[in-house]
Amino acid sequence: MDGWDIYEVGGWITWWITFLIVWIGCSMDYGFLGFALGWIPAAIVAYIAAYLWPILLFAVVVIAVKLWN
Repeated sequence: MDGWDIYEVGGWITWWITFLIVWIGCSMDYGFLGFALGWIPAAIVAYIAAYLWPILLFAVVVIAVKLWN
């Protein structure tokens, strides 16, 4: 497994987690319309997050360390 494989796996994991969180958020905020059309902004945000997942992971680790101390 080389570096690109790890990057792709992290991207897919981040894509699915982000997609589900944003879609659920749209559904909760806008009801049926958010459920029916919320997958569009969810896919866009997830696509961007999938490419930036190392930065997001670093931010989560920094926040977790600050909260832990």
